[in-house]
Amino acid sequence: MGIALDVRWQWNLARQVMVTGELYGGKSWRDRHLVADDRAVFAFIEKVRINLPPSPVRVFMVADEHYYRDRGAYHLYPYNVYFSPWENAMPPASAVHSGDYFVVYQRRGVQYDAANRRLRWSDNPPVPAELVFSEGGSAMFRIL
Repeated sequence: MGIALDVRWQWNLARQVMVTGELYGGKSWRDRHLVADDRAVFAFIEKVRINLPPSPVRVFMVADEHYYRDRGAYHLYPYNVYFSPWENAMPPASAVHSGDYFVVYQRRGVQYDAANRRLRWSDNPPVPAELVFSEGGSAMFRIL
């Protein structure tokens, strides 16, 4: 029985190596990320990084799903990234300061008033902010 399990394990391992080689083999670092499971958040964070000034700046990363918060923060390093890896929590408005960036990836409850340049979330008072860019329910803001 033990030998049969070993053969099955070896077969699965060899099959997985082949699949991984076909998916990632011969691709650049960027292209490997663009076919990975987190490709959508990676592509969005690439656009965020283009619009960020050189480090050090503070970046708040929020998303409804913890996977997207974690992966978004990971792809934003070495910036000073603030996010909650354990719960779907937003920072208090008092925690953000002028010059900070607020990255929203598929997060409900964030409202932007473009006419008054005000960003609001949860039960916090609105904060002055500028929309840097948005796409598909996600956005990047600079706190004024």
